[in-house]
Amino acid sequence: MRRFRSFRKKLLAAFGGIGILVMIMLLLGNQIAGVSIKQFTQVISDQVEVLASANDLHLRIGRLRLVEIELPSLTDYFAVVTEIQSLKKQIEEFQAELDRFEAQQQHASSEVMRSIRSSWNLYQKDLQTVIRHATSMEMAEASRVSTYQSDSHFKNIQRLLQTVTNSMKQAVRAAYLETEAEQQQLRSSFTFVSLLGLFIGILFVLLFARSLSIRVTSLRDAAERLSQGHTSSPIHVDGDDELTNLADAFNQMQKQIQTRERALKEAHDTLEMRVESRTQELNQSNLQLQQEMEERQRVEISLKLLSQAMEQSPVGVFIADIKGRIDYVNDAFVKNTGYSSSDLTGESFLLLIQKTIPRDVARELIVNMNAGMEWHGEVEVKLEDGSLEWMSLLITPVKNAAQQITHFLAIKEDVTVRKQQEAKILYQAQFDSLTDLPNRALAMDRLSQIIATAERHESKVVLMFLDLDDFKKINDSLGHEMGDKLLMQAAARLRKAVRKNDTVARQGGDEFLVILGGLAAGADAEPVLENILKAFNRSFLVDGHDLVVTPSIGLAVYPDDGDDPSRLLRHADLAMYQAKEDGRNTFHFYNQMIHDYSLQRLELERELRHALDRDEMELYYQPLIDIKSRQLMGAEALMRWNSRAFGLVSPSQFIGLAEQTGLIVQLGEWAMQHACQQACLWQNLLPDFLLSINVSPRQFRGSFITGTIQRSLERSMFPARQLQVEVTEGLLIRNNPEVQEALTTLDRMGVRLAMDDFGTGYSSLSYLKNFPFHTLKIDRSFINDMTEDPNYRTIVSAAISMGKALGLSLVAEGVETEEQLAILTEEGCETAQGFLFGKPIPAAEFSDCWMEKDEGESDEEAIYGMADR
Repeated sequence: MRRFRSFRKKLLAAFGGIGILVMIMLLLGNQIAGVSIKQFTQVISDQVEVLASANDLHLRIGRLRLVEIELPSLTDYFAVVTEIQSLKKQIEEFQAELDRFEAQQQHASSEVMRSIRSSWNLYQKDLQTVIRHATSMEMAEASRVSTYQSDSHFKNIQRLLQTVTNSMKQAVRAAYLETEAEQQQLRSSFTFVSLLGLFIGILFVLLFARSLSIRVTSLRDAAERLSQGHTSSPIHVDGDDELTNLADAFNQMQKQIQTRERALKEAHDTLEMRVESRTQELNQSNLQLQQEMEERQRVEISLKLLSQAMEQSPVGVFIADIKGRIDYVNDAFVKNTGYSSSDLTGESFLLLIQKTIPRDVARELIVNMNAGMEWHGEVEVKLEDGSLEWMSLLITPVKNAAQQITHFLAIKEDVTVRKQQEAKILYQAQFDSLTDLPNRALAMDRLSQIIATAERHESKVVLMFLDLDDFKKINDSLGHEMGDKLLMQAAARLRKAVRKNDTVARQGGDEFLVILGGLAAGADAEPVLENILKAFNRSFLVDGHDLVVTPSIGLAVYPDDGDDPSRLLRHADLAMYQAKEDGRNTFHFYNQMIHDYSLQRLELERELRHALDRDEMELYYQPLIDIKSRQLMGAEALMRWNSRAFGLVSPSQFIGLAEQTGLIVQLGEWAMQHACQQACLWQNLLPDFLLSINVSPRQFRGSFITGTIQRSLERSMFPARQLQVEVTEGLLIRNNPEVQEALTTLDRMGVRLAMDDFGTGYSSLSYLKNFPFHTLKIDRSFINDMTEDPNYRTIVSAAISMGKALGLSLVAEGVETEEQLAILTEEGCETAQGFLFGKPIPAAEFSDCWMEKDEGESDEEAIYGMADR
């Protein structure tokens, strides 16, 4: 025991010395690392954080300048408000960051910091000026301040910040170099100490290993002699430690081997006795095996029942061995695949899979089977007769009691009907059911993909927004079924007019989208545009009707007019409306003028909504003259808008806008009330004074017009028989029951009804026959040209004759010359209005020019005087 402890002490001393040496080196390295970290942390704390704050100021002033520049370019009021809030927040954040930086900095002189603070105060004032102008939507003034006034202050701040940053960078670099030199010195010291310790440790290990190797070699030679059977020679090892004990152990082992040889002979005899005993045990096992066979028979009966169930199952089932050879298929699998049972049994299931399903799916399935994993999926397979079907396939491994895979079980189910239903639902979600074109959602998705491709290849994308001109008239007059057939033919022509890879989609109603990708310039779309316009030159034959429909097309180009689908669609829509204003059956590219027009239209709408509240609306009156007597019969009331923001706005600018926004209902009610009140005053001077006033089709919705007229007549006490309401053919085309009811109600009230602009629409005689009209107004376009074109005179003559035959009064609009008046007199027209007699003028001027009164009397005095007389 003393020798054993002596050898252990040697080992412990050796390894302990090495351990102490390693610990000393680790402690020294840790100390050096700690000093390094502390020095670098101090540099970062003192220098780098301040430099980071300076860089952050650079970024913040740049973002602030970017928001300031973008603000004047916005046109939407809500976008401007949002941008102003963002600008204010940026100002507050920069101010806070500047205060922190001024408290941290040590390298910039106080004079430089005062210059930065002074330039920032000047620039902040400029920003407040920009915000004030933007809040008032004075974008031009805001842009001027941003471009010419604040730019110098912004650049001065950048320059001063750059000066401070450069100074900080120099200080950081000097501190870094000094720290790096100190680290280099520490590393050199550590390297020297480590090499010295390593040398001492290696020398000690070599000396100890040499001593141990000599003794172990002697022990090995003795062990080899023992293994060769030389058990008579004892083993001798010099020393006074555990290796000597090991030699003694070998000598003891020699003695034990001799003893065990004797024991083996005795064991042989014992084995003979055990064999006899084992024979008796085997007889007992045979009896137990017989019992197990009976149990197996019962299991086979159960398996037979299970096999019958699988055979009669409606789901296809087969079983294959681990090599993929098919051992069993049921009848349902045979019927579904078209192969016979004999064709399948013994064949490779893997070859069958590769023949019938896609390669990538087959590879995935085989990988799963090789890994002993279950696989489930739905695939399209090819049957023996060549037909295709969708099947749900489940392949799962079959394992024995030892959890080893012995077979594979496959279950197949036909899901073709469900797949077809899913495909149909998906198609209905992405395509238009009438034209089979992609719908708006699918078109926007494709446009997004084409834009992404164009961005990678730096190419152009053109989006066309196409609207069919006058389609609504056809739809309303001939019915929706006829309109649907026309849309299907139009969609077919569009498909043929575009390129193979272009997308034609239905936006909705009579609107279509065409997407052109891979263009070098927006002008490259013009050949396709020409094809589309040519495609619509020919008339459409629909159920025996020869119909002419032309397209108005607006175009927006990516990325010039927008970089996302919604913006391109909005701009193409605006360009389409510009094409309609240009005369229809043409195309128009989106440009800045259209954008400005859209903004002006929004501003015009905003002002129009407050026109009545601001008392900006006024009625002008144009005289109606009896042609024979040249005497005043009455006047037509015309609405005018004298806007504070835009001045005198033409009716052509705001009437259509009021129609679209629904404001025409309020404006129309206001006009009816004021016109009736004014006409009542003039009626006291001219008892038979006829007031004629236009009404909008929008006012006929919900029979709103009848209530408006009734209230106006009751409040003004103006006779209903002297009020003439003018409607256009556009109202009658719809043949809406509520329109018919409203016109009939007005006729019962005694109000006169006039068809305005006769001859410019369908001019259907059925309108004059089916509706209770009293007056027919011939449009000015025929009156203007009838002195030069005999055809127009013929049309005017026919209209007058037709009106007289129907018992209607005739009014000619736009009479400007005596020659025109002479022709109308000759043709027997009764009433005229136009610049020949007088322009539309305010009520006060109309009273001065047309109403008789005593000199020095006002309108009210003359009216009351006539009432007294």
